[in-house]
Amino acid sequence: MTAPTSAFLWVVGGWIALASAQGASLPGYARDLPPESDRARALRHARVAERRAGTVLIAHRGASTLATENTLEAYAAAMDYGADGCEVDVRRTADGVLVLFHDDMLDRLTDGFGKAEDLSYAELLALHPQIARGTATQRTRPPTFAALLILARQRAILLHLDVKEPGLDDDIARALDEADMWDHVVAINTGTVPILLKHPKLKLLRYKGGVYENRLDMDPSAVKAALAKPGQLLILEDPRLAARELNRPPYRPLQLPHEVFARWKPAPPGASHPAEFVPVRYLDGLAHRVKADSVEDLLALLHPDDPLGRASAQRILERAWASERLGQLGRGNSRIVERLEFQVQHPGLHEDWLYNALDGHAAARALGRLRATGSAPARRSRISPFPKSATDEQPAGVGGLAQDVDPDHAGRTALRDRKNFSARVCQPE
Repeated sequence: MTAPTSAFLWVVGGWIALASAQGASLPGYARDLPPESDRARALRHARVAERRAGTVLIAHRGASTLATENTLEAYAAAMDYGADGCEVDVRRTADGVLVLFHDDMLDRLTDGFGKAEDLSYAELLALHPQIARGTATQRTRPPTFAALLILARQRAILLHLDVKEPGLDDDIARALDEADMWDHVVAINTGTVPILLKHPKLKLLRYKGGVYENRLDMDPSAVKAALAKPGQLLILEDPRLAARELNRPPYRPLQLPHEVFARWKPAPPGASHPAEFVPVRYLDGLAHRVKADSVEDLLALLHPDDPLGRASAQRILERAWASERLGQLGRGNSRIVERLEFQVQHPGLHEDWLYNALDGHAAARALGRLRATGSAPARRSRISPFPKSATDEQPAGVGGLAQDVDPDHAGRTALRDRKNFSARVCQPE
């Protein structure tokens, strides 16, 4: 995809409008499954049955240490290095496309703000990834569920479905019926799909446990102990050590099948947005008032409003957008760094965790992009969005020094802190 102009680079609605006006399409992933021959189907079912009969290594969000989580590259890498299947996170976009995306909000994994379900799939494709790890590239985007099933056909991938929102039972069941792939599903998270769990074709397997937290999948003793437990499934992030313990071949790569890719025509702006307030719509309007490449305009957005830190969702979004853009511009002079440091230490508080401290998190990430090493003390101390007057607790903060090493880790920390504390701390006056 060619780079959009600076005026549209950070606002999804503007980029969609530009693409629509030019008649362009966006590179993405398959809508539908191609036909499968009887012979290929029989061979696939036999391979799936073979996997189900033994110890099953499940890669959490794919091999997310080898490629960006929940991408086709991560799922393929897991299989390349000896896994039997993948745990995947399923959501549905505003236009009804099943997509693989973990977070409730967009800002840890993309340069967008708000909720994934508020966007059409074309709008989601127009966002740029925050993380491009391993075999994933800056062109990698969240894949469709259909594309996953195509890859799962090729590799006989077993699936643990973590369905992130209710009401998707029928869509998922329809896709599995069409693909004849119920035997691929070995686990489902139980909280959101009560109808799917009762489906007569579903045959779940029992978990041994997991070694994906704290990188225990790289601890030989922990892996051996986990493999010795009763059950069949073991979930991990990196399958290499466990595969070696099971005497599996070390590396058997296959290219992604070309059928997983497709181009998408951008939807008209605002065509599928039932929510009353959609961040990308608000930021689209902001792009008409603020020059996205003007340091002065961006810095003007980074000013405090309330001495206690409480702010409207709109103001928090403005400051988060400005911080992200300053980081991308790469002009790390002392004035910009100072203003970003202030934003890190004085984030906006909001009762909705989607917005709580979002601006501080974005400022911390911008400082990381600017390689502002002198800001490490500011980012490590009192990055918590909660002043002493509001709570005595000081949880790990919005960004943290880990951002310099692993932006994904910092993003997960921010997500957890914003979600766990916003409702309790940020009560409206």
